Amino acid sequence: RSVKIDTYPEEAVNYYFEQTKRLYMESVDNNAEDYLALLERRGITESDMLSEAKALVKKDLALLYITQTEKISVTDAEKSSLFDKYVQRYVDTYGYDKAYVVENMSELIYESMLYDKTTEFLILNNTFKITEA
Repeated sequence: RSVKIDTYPEEAVNYYFEQTKRLYMESVDNNAEDYLALLERRGITESDMLSEAKALVKKDLALLYITQTEKISVTDAEKSSLFDKYVQRYVDTYGYDKAYVVENMSELIYESMLYDKTTEFLILNNTFKITEA
């Protein structure tokens, strides 16, 4: 199957763009001149950052399309059985406090479960053809 994206959700593109810009701005203590100099040193422009944001949204839209089309979901039983494993992953990977993750990040954990389940679906249901160069 193929899907064509005619327009990107502007709010989502702006979100990713602003997240990237904020990281760069914070790295230069929110100094606009230093921000522009940083971009120049890295050889990137805000246009490049916008393209990267669109690519991230494209990935999100593709994942959403597959999840909805294939009716992939995480059952209550899967949520219960996998929750502690995912909590520990967030603690180990990001250094969050376990109690904080349990109390405040359950929706993000469920999104991670759905992402992983969709990725597993793609791996199991696609044929990969490797050609020699």
